Amino acid sequence: MGIVPHGDCVTRLVGAIPAEQHDEWTEERRHFALDVLHRARLNLIITEPDPHEQPPALSA
Repeated sequence: MGIVPHGDCVTRLVGAIPAEQHDEWTEERRHFALDVLHRARLNLIITEPDPHEQPPALSA
C-alpha cells in the first residue's frame, strides 16, 4: 500500500486542484467590471514618439 489506497483516489485528488483553481479564476474575473475597464481606458494617454527626437546618449 502506498500513500494513496487506489487509483480512483489519485484521480479525485489530482482533479480537485484544477477545479479549485478554475473556481478562483472565475471569481477573480468579477473584480473587473466593464464600467471600471471603460473608465480606465478613458484615462489612457497614448503619445506618438517624435521621429526627429534623438535618444539620450549612453554613459559608461
